[in-house]
Amino acid sequence: SKAGLVRSIEGKGGGFQLAKPAEHITVLDVVNAIDGDKRIFECREIRQRLAVFEEHPPEWACEGICGVRSVMDMAQQRMEEALGQHTILD
Repeated sequence: SKAGLVRSIEGKGGGFQLAKPAEHITVLDVVNAIDGDKRIFECREIRQRLAVFEEHPPEWACEGICGVRSVMDMAQQRMEEALGQHTILD
């Protein structure tokens, strides 16, 4: 109910119903209501802790966004776009 997807109805015959039409509720809305705004990948900056660098990674190894994170950010965006294109009516 905090996400505004359902509302409760009190009393005999009460229960829950959608707060807005099903065609206006996306799968992404439902996922975010259940899980929150979570990322599918959490960068751990492992490139700064690689054994080959011992305790002192070179500056170039820590610059910018790492390749894995870049790809995972793109995957996150595409997943959210796909989930946002489908409603619970579909």
